[in-house]
Amino acid sequence: MDTKNDTFKRSTFNGLDQQEGEKTCKSSADNLESININDFEEEEYWRKTRKLLIIIVISSIILVLLIICAIIGILVPMQTKSNSFSVLNKDRDLPKTICNSTLYKDSCYSRIYSLKMSSSKNIGSNLESPKEIFMLSLQVTLNELMKLESSISQENDENDPITKNTLDACDHLIQDAIDNVNMSISSLQHDKLSTYDVSDIQTWLSTAITDQQMCLDGLMEFENVSLSLQEEMKTSMQNATEFTSNSLAIISNLFSIIQGPVYRKMLQVEENHFNLIGWKHRRLLEAEKVNLRPNLTVAKDSSGNYRTISEAVNVVPKRSNQRFFIYVKEGEYEEHMTIVSGSLNYADGVATYDSGTFIGRGFIARDIGFKNKAGLTKLQAVALRSSSDKSIFYRCYIDGYQDTLYTHTNRQYYRECIVTGTVDFILGNAAAVFQNCDLQPRQPGPGHKTSFKIQECSISTLGNFSACPFLGRPWNNYSTTIVMKMDIQGIIDPAGWITWEPDTIAPDTIFFAEYKNTGSGSALDQRVTWPGYRRSITEEEAEMFSVEHFIQGSQWINEENVKFDLRM
Repeated sequence: MDTKNDTFKRSTFNGLDQQEGEKTCKSSADNLESININDFEEEEYWRKTRKLLIIIVISSIILVLLIICAIIGILVPMQTKSNSFSVLNKDRDLPKTICNSTLYKDSCYSRIYSLKMSSSKNIGSNLESPKEIFMLSLQVTLNELMKLESSISQENDENDPITKNTLDACDHLIQDAIDNVNMSISSLQHDKLSTYDVSDIQTWLSTAITDQQMCLDGLMEFENVSLSLQEEMKTSMQNATEFTSNSLAIISNLFSIIQGPVYRKMLQVEENHFNLIGWKHRRLLEAEKVNLRPNLTVAKDSSGNYRTISEAVNVVPKRSNQRFFIYVKEGEYEEHMTIVSGSLNYADGVATYDSGTFIGRGFIARDIGFKNKAGLTKLQAVALRSSSDKSIFYRCYIDGYQDTLYTHTNRQYYRECIVTGTVDFILGNAAAVFQNCDLQPRQPGPGHKTSFKIQECSISTLGNFSACPFLGRPWNNYSTTIVMKMDIQGIIDPAGWITWEPDTIAPDTIFFAEYKNTGSGSALDQRVTWPGYRRSITEEEAEMFSVEHFIQGSQWINEENVKFDLRM
């Protein structure tokens, strides 16, 4: 109530007589009650108004915050899509974060940082991009491999022929490792990497690791090679091996973290980048009689360009992107190089690696045989070693005894081939798929146990056969083999698998499995009980070993060129 009005009312009341005062008092009391009610309603109105205003203000703030969050939610994925490496760019210590995925963390970080600081292109000392870090890791790897190759060349003045041959093989292997790292560096020049670029890099770095390990294995394979040389080479090789391993770990782990365009968008590239076997070459594999005009013809009767395959191979253009056709006329060509028949073997001082070789990328062999005539008593004697990435062997015959087919490295596909042998007659470190092949174990020597690695094939014996072969045995700690949809007859030992050395346990890190096999030899109740052996796997797990997922076959095996089953 207003103070001025209140005073006035009190003065008026005091100036009246009692009767008038009573009337006035009553009237004033009524007025006071009316005013109090109006004030209460007004106060209640303003109280509700203030509450409503507060609610409106708070709601507006929340709405603004929601809009801001929505904008951020849209912009962040867009930034990620614009650069598959941007997700990790804000990390304060990015090199250490990335190097934590490697086996050799300290050397990974120190050498990458050192190379960055010493680079003439260095601008500041920060490594801001995972792509830059991976590129530097590859450069460190390349530098170490080149040092190793130089060291091998300096050591190769040995008088002992076996040691010299072994070091020569090492030199070729390390040169191959250098080529694979260089290809990885070139592939990384793309603005964006597709999943197939990543698969290529992983394959090439895996091959580089295998090359180094094979060099070391070759040095230790013969007693003629001195222990001092073995240790010296092992020490020289340590850095190169570690940094190749680090680079492989980085590319393998980095893209499992960054869910960017590399997993969602294919890079737009030239047709032949993925489709290695283009439509122009489909007749090479699909036709019953090939009428293509060859670049060269080999014939023993001198009716072709050359009488030996070695001569023809020697004139093939180096590092060419064009396919080169060599037609070999019927006959047996006894040569050591890339074909057909030879007798180099362990007993005569030739390492397993160096017995017989095909290396060029994209190699295709059709309707031809490869044979090593060394025989049972000469131990390891490779008829065919393939190191060719994205190679195809179609309707080929590969004949030998121990270590017949050496699938050395890279991605390989075998279709409708026959492979014969005794001990470990299919071996190697390649990502190889065999479909509709016939594997024919020979009768081994006393005490030998046969083993092989197969997929989607059949088994039939060759000649008099009384042994009980095994499906395979793990060659190293991370051996991976799956036998699927195969007709396994009763000649297979019920245990199925055997360890590399007698009376030992297979490493827990292997992955051996069987999937939907048939035949009397496919029973699983007496199979081995290794931790790394799986008697059964899911369809999804089996799919990981299909032509599509395991060797990315849809990108380089054209269905019109050669039959293949893309999926399970």
